[in-house]
Amino acid sequence: MDELLDQHAEAARERWFGAQAAASYLGLHRSTLFLAVQRKHLIPDQFTPGGHARFRQATLEAFRNLIAKEAATSDTPLYAPVHTLADLAHAVNNVAPPPNSGKLIRDKDISDEVRQVCTSAVVAITSAPLRIPSCLIALRVSDQHDPFALRMAAQQGVTRGLLRDYEWLRHQANTSFATMDALDTCVPIYCQDTSDPSMLRNGSAQLIKEHHIGAYAIVPIVGGDVALGALLLISHEPRAFTTHERTFLRGVADQVTTAVTNQSRADRLCAYTKAGRDLTQLALAFRAQATTSSDPSMASVGARDALLQLMGVFLEGADAASVCALGFAGGDTLSAHKELNALTARALTETAAPPAVASPAAPGNHQRERAVDRTHGYVEDAWMSQGAPVSALAISVPLDGQRRAAIGAMWRRSAWSDEDHLLLVTLAGACAMAPRPA
Repeated sequence: MDELLDQHAEAARERWFGAQAAASYLGLHRSTLFLAVQRKHLIPDQFTPGGHARFRQATLEAFRNLIAKEAATSDTPLYAPVHTLADLAHAVNNVAPPPNSGKLIRDKDISDEVRQVCTSAVVAITSAPLRIPSCLIALRVSDQHDPFALRMAAQQGVTRGLLRDYEWLRHQANTSFATMDALDTCVPIYCQDTSDPSMLRNGSAQLIKEHHIGAYAIVPIVGGDVALGALLLISHEPRAFTTHERTFLRGVADQVTTAVTNQSRADRLCAYTKAGRDLTQLALAFRAQATTSSDPSMASVGARDALLQLMGVFLEGADAASVCALGFAGGDTLSAHKELNALTARALTETAAPPAVASPAAPGNHQRERAVDRTHGYVEDAWMSQGAPVSALAISVPLDGQRRAAIGAMWRRSAWSDEDHLLLVTLAGACAMAPRPA
């Protein structure tokens, strides 16, 4: 009896992993784990009633040891890529903080950590078992004038001439590339034989002919619903890309995505913090200047200048596309986007804070609901502009007496963030503190 109880106690202490937890524990992408299970290289210890695989920790430890041994001694087309993805995952862990997908690299800076991850990925692709002779990773940069702007992160075997010709052709009228299709659709493109130019984009066909490209693959680096960059693989001879190779490339791209979004998150948090501090300091400086001026006309001019400067700081810090301000001392400042103007006008009439009414709330219910007022009343909207998603937010703030003002902003992404909301509230407060005409 005691022996049976000991066995049950040991089983209760044993740690079990679902598929996602097992992939994280091994440092693999989930699709790579599924491939290992499909090929029976990794056997689940149990399946749930719903058909989901579960693994004991001892099973995962044994598989991890097998990966390390086989990768060093075998050309088996599973273990070497799995080991490579595990190494990439550990490199990605050095890029912090946690990811916030869907953001492009700010300015044109790529951190050393991200560059190291990209370099490791390129080396993995050009080594066994793929042995692709030429590979590069390019990341999109935030450029409102060029939606397909790319910056090289790492490459091996790609000539400067090809890069130079690509940049020159890309800016010619009526020239298109498969790269643009992959970035636009977030779908990989595989061309196993370039001998039929009728199947190629005109810009791609010129590069292929000039640089003797026999086959290529373009795998977008996708974060959320946005392509953050692309892997480009070039072979000078026609070659097929097997299902396993495509799965491996997708896993590499996903690891790069994690590194890029980690850097983007860190960059954006720094930008938000700096912008919030600058807005507060500017508002205090403008207010102090206004109280020392005895000329009412100068105070009016100062209010307009202060409003425009504050809006400029917000636009840069929040990476916003446009701002609209109504009812502030500096005068109304309309956006070129009529939808944003209309939303900001709505905020003036629809978001006055109602009387506080006590209502019971379920304990521990912290679910975010955007319909709930967060100190300042606000309205939001979303629409499509030139085929791209746009999200907008407008808030109303009280001024002297019964007067109110409103300010709204829009972003070229599908949803605004909590940081966007917080910085817009800071902007509204700074504008309310700006100098006012006597």
